[in-house]
Amino acid sequence: MIWVGLAGEKDRLLALQGSLEQNLHKLWFPLEGRTYSPHLILGRPREFGTLDHLVREIEKQKQQLGVCKSLPFSSCKAP
Repeated sequence: MIWVGLAGEKDRLLALQGSLEQNLHKLWFPLEGRTYSPHLILGRPREFGTLDHLVREIEKQKQQLGVCKSLPFSSCKAP
């Protein structure tokens, strides 16, 4: 999965997530147990065939949307 973390004023988003999690917990949904990190999922390689194809598609979209800055990303496998 390739995702982008969000920066800036995240207080309202964090408050929404916390409220949602607590209210779902009252309905017997388990708590996450990890700290929430606001992010946007850009894509999953399996949906695009390969990681290289996904990265090319993201680069194409960046150009079309006029994104002027991006940060390098690293890959890791979840446990």
